[in-house]
Amino acid sequence: MNKYIRSLIFCAVMLITALPVQAQDFQTPYIKGMQYLRAVSEQERMEQGTQYASHPSNHVFVPGGRWLYGVGIGYLGLNSDNKDMIFSGMKESNMDITGYQIQPYVGYAAANNCILGLRLGYGQMNGEKSFFPMYEGEDLLHTFRNMDYTASVYSVDVFHRGYIPIDSRNCFALFGDLTLGYYGTNGHITSQRDNEDFRSNFSLNQIRLGLRPGIAVAFSEYFSMDLSFGLANLSYTMEEEKNMDNPTKAISRSDFHVNSCINIADVCLGFTVNY
Repeated sequence: MNKYIRSLIFCAVMLITALPVQAQDFQTPYIKGMQYLRAVSEQERMEQGTQYASHPSNHVFVPGGRWLYGVGIGYLGLNSDNKDMIFSGMKESNMDITGYQIQPYVGYAAANNCILGLRLGYGQMNGEKSFFPMYEGEDLLHTFRNMDYTASVYSVDVFHRGYIPIDSRNCFALFGDLTLGYYGTNGHITSQRDNEDFRSNFSLNQIRLGLRPGIAVAFSEYFSMDLSFGLANLSYTMEEEKNMDNPTKAISRSDFHVNSCINIADVCLGFTVNY
């Protein structure tokens, strides 16, 4: 009898031991584990999103909030019919004039790839012409020989620059400068007019709205170089000429001028630091 009872007890114990675990007892740690894994995955996705926001592929050449400091070195290879910077009395001389400009500037990135800045400029221009006949209508008015043209140029302008990155790593970008500023020229002309020595001083004052496109190359996050050229401008010019042999005789002119051609002779190489 005792043997039979012991067998029943043994079978009951084995049956109870073999019963499945309650669903809630099994699922509680499982659910907690899955919730933890989902939380970790969500955190990783957030971190990846943050990395993507600062990744170069986000097309940010200059991040907003940075200051830019730079200098431009410009070469001027102009013909005398360019009235943006050349005294208009020289228009008919067909004189080739060369020069340079130094242009320091400072800017602030108001937004990504959007720069507002101030630029100063100073430079020199020189030109020579061995023979130049001046006509009034069909009549010969004067004959100039050994003409020498020398001028100093200076400027101050505000500008807006917009960058457009053109590669996934933001090493290259196209840009355009929209400028509004004051430009001045002071110079003198010496020559022989009708076989007599002739000297003349002139000044030119100009208000100009212009556009300069270019391309920039970033060598690091904080340093870049750019190359730009004159494209188009709208200007109002006031100028005055004085004959040094007769100082009381002065000629004043004013002119409204639109230049819509590409001027590849007006080239500027810039170096910029931003942080």
